[in-house]
Amino acid sequence: MADVWPHLLIAKRFIEKNPGKIADEQAFYDGSLYPDTVNWEEKDITHFGKRGERTDMLKRHLEKVGVEDFLKKHSLDSDFNKGWYLHLITDYEFYNNLIDNDYLKSITDISVFSTDRIYSLRYHTDTLRDKYDTLTILKKSSLEQKQLELLKEWDAADLKRFGKDGPQGKLLYTLEELEAFIERMSDTNI
Repeated sequence: MADVWPHLLIAKRFIEKNPGKIADEQAFYDGSLYPDTVNWEEKDITHFGKRGERTDMLKRHLEKVGVEDFLKKHSLDSDFNKGWYLHLITDYEFYNNLIDNDYLKSITDISVFSTDRIYSLRYHTDTLRDKYDTLTILKKSSLEQKQLELLKEWDAADLKRFGKDGPQGKLLYTLEELEAFIERMSDTNI
């Protein structure tokens, strides 16, 4: 999904909808962010996926997340692992159901998809942050400073690459679709 805010919102809404199910909220938030707090080269490991060809976006993104492989190696007995699982399910659904497969089939250059994906997420980021107070949620995370700095570096790299107003690309979904997705994912049975 490549953006921290939807993952935090989904984790927050899950906790709100399931009182008492998460004993250690901090660990749950940490798990929900963890797969994206590694270097790009390590993302296949934290997402249990395959990189795939850079010219076949549909195949690449359908295989990007391996939820079943995660469950073969990890149990859901810790709140950290529950957050990690929710992150993976969210990414899987994002690439397989929120993003239009016909669009992915039409893309042969990963940079085009990257621009459109980042544009779509950044387009709604300020609204999400303000509406749901996600900065307060982020402060509840105990992720190592190094990992949080990596997230900030990615934001800075996006800013440098695309400018203050972000990339100009195709909007892949509306704010309403993204909010409905967040609500649906926060209903995940863990």
